[in-house]
Amino acid sequence: MGGTSSVVLVPCARNGELPNGWREELQAHCRNNPQDHCALPPEGDDPDSAAEAFRGWIVSVVKNTQTSSALSEGTAKLVLLLGTGTACFDRMAVLQLCEAIRDVSRKRLLVKYVRYQELRRSSFNADEAQGLSEQADDLLAHNAWTDAPYYFFKKESLQPVCGVTRFRQRLLHNERHVEDDARLDGPMELQLILLPFIEASQERVAELLSAAASGDLSQVEEMLQAPLDPNVAGRDDQTPLMVAASHGHDETVRLLLDAGADKDQCDGSREVPLHAASRSGHADVVRLLLEARAATERQSSHATPLLLACSEGHLNVAKLLLEAGADLELGNSSGSAPLHAAAASGHTEVVGLLLEAGADRNPEDPYGGTPLLLACVNGHLDVVRLLLEARADKDQGNSCGDAPLHVAAYSGHVRLVQLLLDARADKNQTSGFDMETPLHAATEANHAEIVRLLLNAGADKHRASGTPSETPLEVAQQRNLVEIVHLLQDASKAELRVGVRKRGCCSCLRRSRRRDAPRAEAWADLVRWPAVHLQDAA
Repeated sequence: MGGTSSVVLVPCARNGELPNGWREELQAHCRNNPQDHCALPPEGDDPDSAAEAFRGWIVSVVKNTQTSSALSEGTAKLVLLLGTGTACFDRMAVLQLCEAIRDVSRKRLLVKYVRYQELRRSSFNADEAQGLSEQADDLLAHNAWTDAPYYFFKKESLQPVCGVTRFRQRLLHNERHVEDDARLDGPMELQLILLPFIEASQERVAELLSAAASGDLSQVEEMLQAPLDPNVAGRDDQTPLMVAASHGHDETVRLLLDAGADKDQCDGSREVPLHAASRSGHADVVRLLLEARAATERQSSHATPLLLACSEGHLNVAKLLLEAGADLELGNSSGSAPLHAAAASGHTEVVGLLLEAGADRNPEDPYGGTPLLLACVNGHLDVVRLLLEARADKDQGNSCGDAPLHVAAYSGHVRLVQLLLDARADKNQTSGFDMETPLHAATEANHAEIVRLLLNAGADKHRASGTPSETPLEVAQQRNLVEIVHLLQDASKAELRVGVRKRGCCSCLRRSRRRDAPRAEAWADLVRWPAVHLQDAA
């Protein structure tokens, strides 16, 4: 297997296409042939599944001192080893790979495709190219060795050197403009000219913004080639990237980013493109902006991108932002968190995502409200259930002292009230200012069914509120709430009848209340026992 040529062997196949032990065979080959070098991807990597990552790895290989030296001796040769199936790169991907290596090695690069099986019975001299797989040869040309970098040239490879994008580059050969897709027949001298941006009139800016809004790629490309600054702004400081992001035109966004558009340039409301894409739920655009390292913590005058996505229920966008490291607790300038927004809007899946990611269950908004309280205000039963299962504080009130059970009772959410009672929420908790209980709240709002639920749960019907001091019955009588008056009176009569049977008269009941309290509690436990234990068994 020895040879006189200096080559770099690169596995370029799906893992399943190479025989067992291929890695060890290549390493042994390079030990026995010091002039050759093996470029082996990390264990388990499949270059066919991630061509872009593989090309990046190739560049890092070439930067290696030993490999770079091998490529720099005369005419460098790169051997891409194929498996039994098709090549892992298409033609354009191979050309991009060649250019990347050429940029590092600064040498002419020859590329050769070899079936892995050929490695075992041939050397890698160019003279032995005849007989290689025609399928492999046809991927680039009809010769086994292909002078790839000199057939095509991409301006993107010059950007790290000259510091400007391809849109401002012009290549000349013999005083003639070289088109981007021109075929170059061999080594030649090219003149590189860097152009300044043209003056952007209001008409040009409006035209570019319109093209970005409609996703007209060809028109955007043409105007950027003028070259027009991609960061020009129109009314309200809207940039082409902001407009394209808000309309979900991912290819236009990609083009503008390639042209050097500022991913974090804000408009008049301090929003950046990531805000616009997150609010509108354009996951592909969000992904592009995050890949370009857009800031996830940037607050507009409204909120962070994560809070906007959570408020609108865009689950996939929220996932992308969290994977990119967005702060779970940072929301808007007022102090509301993403969990507040998702809970208040009733987006159960987003609430679940945030809880699973470790969000605080009980953050307080500027008014002291928790996500559970906001979900109760708006009647989002599934969200309340999810928060209770996550052990959110069922009795934590806002700055006015209103707890979840207060707002659910006042808002008339019957099933929510039952859910909170089942979770053992405090049925006699008083609010901060007027000392009202949930029973007061339900009575004032004339929700008879909720009054019935609270009474059945043992809510204190005699507790008076603050100033003026009124019991629920007095509130109902003053407002002429007939049905609730009857409910409260019937509950009082039932209580009175129980007291008479137990002690003979009301006065006896009052005198013996303290002495009989343990006995009454024990009796209540016996009544509750069957239901509790049947529920546990179920």
